[in-house]
Amino acid sequence: MKPTDYDLQLIELIKSLRTREGFKLVNLSDSLGIDRSTYGRIEKGKLGFTTGQLKILARELKTNHYQLQFLVDSKCENQFYNTTFSTLLIKALKMIEGNEKQINFSEAELYYVISILKSKYEEMWSKEPDLRYK
Repeated sequence: MKPTDYDLQLIELIKSLRTREGFKLVNLSDSLGIDRSTYGRIEKGKLGFTTGQLKILARELKTNHYQLQFLVDSKCENQFYNTTFSTLLIKALKMIEGNEKQINFSEAELYYVISILKSKYEEMWSKEPDLRYK
């Protein structure tokens, strides 16, 4: 299956994280149970990742698939990897999914997340006022 533009952005992110973490192709191909040439074809954009492979890769890269997708969805540069906002968002998603026990956020953490979300929505609403909740 040929990767979509989204898949290609995700592949680029994973490739840069793999390089930054010092992993070689063979390290991740072994974790996925595929040969190195198949993994190389994925990183060259000729094949895409399955959801299961993405979860395995995220674990190997010491993150999770939510954070990888968040970075691609928000079009963040990978230097924002592990930022306060994305880390807090991941904690909340894991709690909602039931993968974490109840998490207590500090008032400062909540204020930070709310201020980021508010600025994003204000920007969106200024462009498309009909989207504003009534």
